[in-house]
Amino acid sequence: MRLRTAIAGSAFAIVASLAGSAVASQQMAAKAKAHPNGRVVFQANVGKFPQVFTIKPDGTGLKRITDVPPVDPGAENPSWSPDGSTIAFDAAVPSGVSIFTVPAGGGSSTQLPLGVGNFNGDPAYSPDGSQISFDQDVGEAAPTVHGIFIANADGSNAHRLTTGLATKQAFDTESQWSPDGTMIAFTRVKNERQAAIFTVGIDGSGLTQLTPYRLDAASPDWSPNGKTILYNTFWDSPGGKASNIYAISPSGRHPTALTHDHAGMDFFAASFRPSWAPNGKRIVFSHVDFKGRSGTEGLYIMRPDGTHRKRVTHMSPKRFATNPDWGTAP
Repeated sequence: MRLRTAIAGSAFAIVASLAGSAVASQQMAAKAKAHPNGRVVFQANVGKFPQVFTIKPDGTGLKRITDVPPVDPGAENPSWSPDGSTIAFDAAVPSGVSIFTVPAGGGSSTQLPLGVGNFNGDPAYSPDGSQISFDQDVGEAAPTVHGIFIANADGSNAHRLTTGLATKQAFDTESQWSPDGTMIAFTRVKNERQAAIFTVGIDGSGLTQLTPYRLDAASPDWSPNGKTILYNTFWDSPGGKASNIYAISPSGRHPTALTHDHAGMDFFAASFRPSWAPNGKRIVFSHVDFKGRSGTEGLYIMRPDGTHRKRVTHMSPKRFATNPDWGTAP
């Protein structure tokens, strides 16, 4: 989780198909219908480190949710609970980094008693809100302990789902649940320039690589109907390559570019960190567009085919609004 914040800063500086049964499909459709689009939660810098904010999709109603101490990494990687009542995020604790929850409207935050190490972050709720997944990292001294974990939403019964690659730079992160709650998509980082999207069953079975490591792909997010996974390429912008958002089937087929940003000698444009709207009709994402030392950054919304792009946030580029998650809270 800590590397993602560094990557976001770097971007700013340089500027299968789920073959579910008919019943499962009906349940997912009902879920999407019963959960209308609400507010977008995201992180943005307040001084040196980020805090969590929410905003309406039309760009109004900006609200700061957290007020954690200005200590690395700040409050980052926010994630909505399915019912829109709670936001999970990670922040510093005396012994490292841990996961907290806060009411959707703001207020006192509560640390989850995970009990599985000193560095836990990047949370994501299961579709029914009963569980939470996160990444765990005890540091370079024990790289084989890196991985995705699952716990109950109250922090109890934390247990390992994946074990990252046994190299110093490798780790698993950015877990996201499938709409039917049976699978998790996540980012497996191999090194500073190679990452890939994987899926795995919540029982740890069926580990499948969807993208090649050379794409440096990251930030997966399932569509509400379970038929598509979004991701962005070139997570760390290796060699100045611009990241773009793609859609792919859960089986790894039919990758389709939704954005077409690029970089040059004195300009850099990139789109990354996509998140589906609860009703599946829009996508929110982070975008930077710089020429020389000036430019813009912020959250944007587009249709699932990449058209009708609209800017949502209008903060200073130094605030760096990113890591959005579209929820149901009004």
